[in-house]
Amino acid sequence: MMNPSNGATVSVDWIVKALTSGRFAERVIAQRHLDDERKTLDRQAARDKLIHLIRTDFSPQREAEDEATHVADVRCWLLGSLGRPPAEKEEPVKTLRNHVDFKVERNKWARYWALTSLLRLKPPDLKEICAKVAKDDKDLLPKMLAAAVLAQSGD
Repeated sequence: MMNPSNGATVSVDWIVKALTSGRFAERVIAQRHLDDERKTLDRQAARDKLIHLIRTDFSPQREAEDEATHVADVRCWLLGSLGRPPAEKEEPVKTLRNHVDFKVERNKWARYWALTSLLRLKPPDLKEICAKVAKDDKDLLPKMLAAAVLAQSGD
């Protein structure tokens, strides 16, 4: 898969393809494109496609149906990427809040990457989200990240 960047323009379809079926290096490049404000891309379309894929093809339910680790792996990349373009709407934050909840998202890595995306987006209730994860999550990985955020904020 070739890097789609023709200077300052990046294809949203390439980003989605890289995140869902690319190699590690391509996934990292896709995330860097999402981070790079100098790149021209339809960030709303990118967010919408990521949310759609998280809810459909790479949902926790799909993982349970297929018993496929690939589904969880890709969902981690999608959740970790969802917080990279600035969120102008509530939908990305709502999706990420949902995936930090261990009752919805059973994969500890997916919960971790959803929380890292929330850290980038900085929703007003971030401390409350972290407090709930630190208190209720059964896995050490998301729990420690949430505790570190609370410690950094003085809580």
